[in-house]
Formats: sequence, structure tokens, C-alpha cells
Amino acid sequence: MIRQILIIILITVLCYFNSLKGEFQFDDKELLHKPWITDTQAFSKNVEWGALGNRPALLFSFAINNQLSPNNTFGFHTVNLFLHCAISLLVLFILTRSRAFISESEASRSAIPLFTALLFSVHPLNVDAVSYISSRSSLLATLFFLSGVYGFTYIFSFASIFRNPVRLTAGFGILACLFYLALASKLISATLPLILLLAFLFVIFPRLFPHESQRILTAKNFGFFALLFLAGLATLFLFPEWIYSPRDHGMDFYGRSTYFLIQAKVIVFYYLKLFLLPFNFNIDPGFPLSKINEDPAIVLSILLLLSTCFAVWKWGNFWTRSAAVWFIITLAPTSSLIPLNDLAVEHRVYLPMTLGLSLFGGWAVDRFLKGRKIIIFLIVLIGLSTLTAHRNEVWSREISVWKDASTKNPNSPRPHNNLGRAYYEAGNWTLAEKHLSLAVKNLARTNRRKDWNIAEPHYNIANLYLDSGRLDEAKKEYEKALQIKPDDFQSALGLGSVHNQSGRLDEAMKFFDLSLQLRDKQFPGEDYPLARLNRGEIFGKTGRYPQAIVEFEKALQHDPSLFQAHYNLGMAYLATRHPDKAESAFREALRLNPNFALAQKGILRTKKLQETLNSKN
Repeated sequence: MIRQILIIILITVLCYFNSLKGEFQFDDKELLHKPWITDTQAFSKNVEWGALGNRPALLFSFAINNQLSPNNTFGFHTVNLFLHCAISLLVLFILTRSRAFISESEASRSAIPLFTALLFSVHPLNVDAVSYISSRSSLLATLFFLSGVYGFTYIFSFASIFRNPVRLTAGFGILACLFYLALASKLISATLPLILLLAFLFVIFPRLFPHESQRILTAKNFGFFALLFLAGLATLFLFPEWIYSPRDHGMDFYGRSTYFLIQAKVIVFYYLKLFLLPFNFNIDPGFPLSKINEDPAIVLSILLLLSTCFAVWKWGNFWTRSAAVWFIITLAPTSSLIPLNDLAVEHRVYLPMTLGLSLFGGWAVDRFLKGRKIIIFLIVLIGLSTLTAHRNEVWSREISVWKDASTKNPNSPRPHNNLGRAYYEAGNWTLAEKHLSLAVKNLARTNRRKDWNIAEPHYNIANLYLDSGRLDEAKKEYEKALQIKPDDFQSALGLGSVHNQSGRLDEAMKFFDLSLQLRDKQFPGEDYPLARLNRGEIFGKTGRYPQAIVEFEKALQHDPSLFQAHYNLGMAYLATRHPDKAESAFREALRLNPNFALAQKGILRTKKLQETLNSKN
């Protein structure tokens, strides 16, 4: 066992080593501005452990990460890699222990646990979950989910525990804690009790109490369990909000029945295809929306899935049946009754891969690769590891991952929009304008896809026009964004900036006020530091320095990293003849941005003002 553990750790680390150099991307960047991420103390002040929908366990891990190594991508990626290694080992441990509950002929296939764990650890379908820092939610949820399964198979595999109330209570207490931590990482873990119930009824119970199991697990009772399960499924279909109210807009985009039916096609023609043929991965697959009455592939997918389940149940063994049940149940939260924004996302398969698809693969390798199975399996591992390492390189930079997506899906607006924004942030405005323009054009060509924010390309290209001094073009794009999305507080802020630069200060202040109102409607109780910063600038331009100071201080109260606010605060203090406060503000701006030349000039001006005041005294 020790040798197997070392092999899994070594191969996994080598496979994902180049992911450690990856940048902060997409949601990762937003993390750095959250008030709870500074350290564990800030987390305690801003996050409630009882709000499972906010994923407190995930946020706590980020806070610890940032406390140990502030804003260091290497530290964040290292934790993700550590979690992936731990999960791969749990796959090995659970399957190794499972051999104690099955027949000698099936248990004799001792290589299946190792094959399964290795396939899972190196398969490129998992890169999205491991290399993307914000996908740690899938890693943590899977870690606690598998820990619950392993703990259950260990604790409740002894008949004596059922005769000891203290140990039984302690066992359920441990499982409850693991279940809570899994839910507090990501709500996909809600299926853990069902997995444990099935494991107890059909694996542990027959082994511990063979006579009772023969009496209880009859065909009649099995039919009752099946009907009970279908009744629960029907209830969830009709009233899913009893369990979970998603923040996604999938219900508005697709409807529950359309989303449910097309997921059969997603599973067969995307997830299973990528598992068997691990090529052409895409952060934005752009899976087309279709309905069952117009797309024969949906009917074909449903028939394939049903026939596969029937064949596995009728002719399969412990391994294949377990893999099928695991895959179906763990994929259900994201691919069944609760419509999400995107039809297909690669990291959704991370938990179902563990003891589902990977177990199928491990069993197939052990069953069908005769003779030189080790050599053939090594070749497969090397191939998968190479593909994973290459995919890590793509994920290392925001530009590369969206460039890859725009090449593979050139008619989708989202890759061009995000690539254009990445180029814009990198200072390459020529390429930024090219791709943002393509994003706007693709919106009309694709009839304005509903599964994402279609106002965003207009907003992004407006920002580019604003920074380029093309104010009329910026104004038109901000107005288009607000027309599409009337509650877009960012576009309202942008329109205010256009009027500010055009000298229409009263109009600018109206839009800054509007952005604050829209922001408060969407995020009650949260201020909007950028709007405060811009309001302060208007007050400063009109000589109302005390009001300007109030606005800058409010902005910094909610986002101390705004070096422009520190600089503007320093200028306001200069205007009100407070050189000490002004110098302190300029120095803080310079600390946050050492190349900020205006702050250096501000410090010189404070010294001159101090000399002037001293000479008068």
C-alpha cells in the first residue's frame, strides 16, 4: 500500500507541477478584493458559517491561504494540487477497503483500486477543477464527500458498533461534520446521505447481517425502495426550491424540462466523449441548446443511457454497478432538475469521475488488457499525463485559455469578450478592440445567447473607448449595455465617467448616484467604492473639499487597495491645508503603487506647503 501511495503522489505532482505557475483568473481576481480574504480574523467578521450557500468552508480555505502567503498564486495552486493528491488517495483507500465487502472472485482483482486512482489523478478532464483556483469548491466538496464515504465504510463495517450507543452516536457525529463541511464547500454534496444509505443497504448490511438482509432485501422491498426513490425524484422535479434555490438563471434561460432532457446529450456527447477521447477541451464549449422534438441526438442519448444502465445492472459486477450508481447520483445535482447557466462545464464531472467514470476505466483495464496490461496501462498514463500537462499550460494565463477557446469556438461571443478584456488589462488595446468587436458581432449572429451576461461585451469595449479618449463611442456602448441590462451599475458608472471627462459634471454626478442605487439593490448593505471615488472627484473639481474627503474615506473604508483614492484624498487634504494628512495619504498610495509618479510629486508639494505654513508661523 505504501508503494501505491507514493506512486500516486509522485505521478500526480509531476503531472500538475506546471499548474503551480498559473495566474489569478476570472473569479480569482475578485477574491483578492473581498473583505473576508485578508486573514482568518477578517473571515470571522464577514462570513457566517451557517450560510451554506455562500460556501463558508471554501472561503475559509482561501482566507488561510492568503494569510500564509498573501496574493501569491503559487500558494493557492499548491493547496489545490495537495487536495487533488489527497482525493486520489481516498479513491485508492475506498476501493481497497471495498474488497472486504464483495465476493472473493471480484475482490481478487487487486489492481482495480490502483488503476482507478491513477486514471483519476492524471486525466485531463480534471484540469478545470485543479488548475483553476476558484474551482477549489469542487475539490473541497469531493474531499469531504469521499472522507464521509471512507469513514462510513470503516466505522459501520463492525457489527459491534450497532450494539454500542456511544460509538454509534460518535460515528454519526463524525459523518454529520463531514457532510456539513462538504455542503459548506459546494452544495453538490447533497447526495452524500443517499450514497451512504445505498452502501449500507446493499454492501455493508448483507455482510454484517446476512440472514436479516435476505429477509429485508427482497424483490418486493426493493421495489418499494425504488418507488420511494422515484417519488422523491418527482417531488424534487416539481418543488426543487424546497431543497435549494439556485442563484443561477438557468430556469429563465432554459426551463426545467428542457434543461433536464438535454443533459442526456451533454453526458453522452460531451462528458463521456471527453473521458474516452480526451481532446478538444474548452472552457466555453458553447454546447448548443435544442429541444427533444427537434433534436434526435437527445432521444438517442436517453436510449443509450437507459440501455447502458440496464446492461450494467443485469450483467455487471460489483465494480461496474457501483460505478454506474455513483456516476448517476453524484452528477444529478448539476445535470438533472436544477437548471444552471451553462449546459456543460468540465469541473462538474470531478466528483462523478472519482468512483464513477474512473472506476469504469480501472475495471476495463484490469478486465480486458491481458498479458502486457501494465505496459499498455503505462502508455495510457503517459499519454493522459502529457495531455494534462499541456492543458495546464493553456490554463496558466487568462489570455491563453480564452485564446484557445476562441480558436475552438470562434462564433461564440464569450471567448472573444473575455480574451478582449484580458488583452485590455494587459495593455494590448489593438487586440482588445479586435476581439471585443468580434464579441459584439457574434451576439447578433448567435441571436444573443441567454446563458451569460450579453451586456458585458458592450461594457468592456466602452471601457476601452473611454480610456482611449473616444468618448462618443464609449457613451453609445455604455447606453447599449444599460438598455440590455437596466440594473448594470458598472455601465451607469461608466456613463458618469464619460460625462465627467466631457465636463458635464452635473450629469456625471447623476449617473454616479444611479450606480450607487443599482449596486445597493443588487447587494444590499454593500457600498460601491468606485462610485464613491468618482463622486469625490466631482466634489474636488467643484471646490467642495470636505464632501470630497468624506467620499474618498468611504471608498477606502470598503476597498483600502484603491491607490487613486489615497492620492485624491491627499490632494483634498492639500487643498484644505493639512500637509501631514496629505503626506500620509500620498505615501499609502505610493506603497500600493510604487511607480505612481503623481504620488511622489504630491509628497513634494506637502513639504512645500509645510514650509510655507511654518514660515507664516
